[in-house]
Amino acid sequence: MAARVRPVEADDLAALAPLDADYAARLGTEPQVTLGSLHYFGRSGHSFVAEAGGGEVLGFALAHSTWAGGDPALRLERLVGTSEAAEALAAAVVKSAYDAGVYRLVAELPAADATGRAAVEAAGFAARATVSYARRLGSAGAGRAA
Repeated sequence: MAARVRPVEADDLAALAPLDADYAARLGTEPQVTLGSLHYFGRSGHSFVAEAGGGEVLGFALAHSTWAGGDPALRLERLVGTSEAAEALAAAVVKSAYDAGVYRLVAELPAADATGRAAVEAAGFAARATVSYARRLGSAGAGRAA
C-alpha cells in the first residue's frame, strides 16, 4: 500500500512527537518536534507527513528553504518513517523544492540512519565528504550534545 503524503500541520504534534522521540533516542540526536517547530515547518511548504490509508502516521519530513544571497537551498532537517514512507517523503521534499525553484538540496542525517540514507539516495541525493561540527552555547549547552 502506498503512503499518502500531505503537508505537516501543528495539529500533528500528538502523532509526530512520539515518532520523533523514538528516532532521537535510537540515533542519539535531540528531538525536533515541538508545537513551535511544527508551526514553523508547516509554513515552509516543504514539510510533510506520510499516512497509511486509514490515517495512521507512518513518518514525517521536516524541511525548509534558506537564502544567503546566492542560490536558495532547501535543507531537510528530519526524515523519520518506515522505508516506504521515508522514500515517499524524500520524493515529496524534492518535488516541493523543484516546484518552488529551489534547486540546491541538503540533507544531514545521522550516519546510523540506514532507512533515511537509503530514502534520500533513492531521491537522487549523493553523500558528500564533509564534516559537520556543532556547538551549543549558554545553559542550553550544559551537559547536552550539540
